[in-house]
Amino acid sequence: MSEELKLDVFISWSGTRAGAIANELKEWLTVAFQFTRPFLSKEIGAGKRWSHEVATALDRCNFGILILTPESVNSEWLLFEAGALAKHLGESRVVPVLADMHISALRPPLSDFQAIRLETQLYQLAESLNQAQPDPWPADQLKAAFEWTGKQFLSKLQQIKPETRTVDKQVERPVAEVLDEILQTVKIFQRAGQSEPTQADDLDEKDYTNHAQYYPVNDRIKLYKFLKARVQLPPYKNASMPALFNAAARFIQRLTPSLDDEKALSVVAKHLISERPLQELLEGLGRYEAKSA
Repeated sequence: MSEELKLDVFISWSGTRAGAIANELKEWLTVAFQFTRPFLSKEIGAGKRWSHEVATALDRCNFGILILTPESVNSEWLLFEAGALAKHLGESRVVPVLADMHISALRPPLSDFQAIRLETQLYQLAESLNQAQPDPWPADQLKAAFEWTGKQFLSKLQQIKPETRTVDKQVERPVAEVLDEILQTVKIFQRAGQSEPTQADDLDEKDYTNHAQYYPVNDRIKLYKFLKARVQLPPYKNASMPALFNAAARFIQRLTPSLDDEKALSVVAKHLISERPLQELLEGLGRYEAKSA
């Protein structure tokens, strides 16, 4: 198959166990389903900018897979990537793959996706990938490829041992790298035109229930109201999270004109590494405004 026609698959993971599963999944997809081109962040070579590579892969991908384990399901980093993938691809092209856990254990926003259990529903993942490619394989060809390699793949997964919470924390990606990717992802949406403000409109709070994504609805409402009163913003239903982050950066630049775009976005990003990122961002913006008064 031509490289141009291959399905670019972004595999998101967090933690030692999920990373081992992601590696096995990449190898399996490459061998069994040659129409895929999987991406893992570990593939980045020495000397390359980590955040730029991952952001480029996010921008290029046609399908997203989230590797979820009991140790990593609450990872803030994984939730961020899930939100970025959902914004870029839509929920139907993002599939959480659960290892050693039940779908009922998921909470929003991950429960909003159509998840599968790795041990019993793997063929559903193969079907979803096949349907997403430009020229899907016939059903018999897909099933033959799955049966040829699927059992061996699952056998390898059984050799991957669960990890402890302590180990999981040790292998979390550095905060500096998370901040870099937040900046890169916001820039991707800016280049795509998804963060450009349009004519402001009155806030209709019922719209928020359909756009919660991976941040609490109430926190999004408060941040949107705060920013809309100070900078130009589209109606809420057209305001993606990158649009809100971009608006927050523009507000910071208004208070501190000496900051360029990247420095202003860095200030925004530093508030997003917390349990309540939007609440922390809102409080931070309030402090900046009070100091400049």
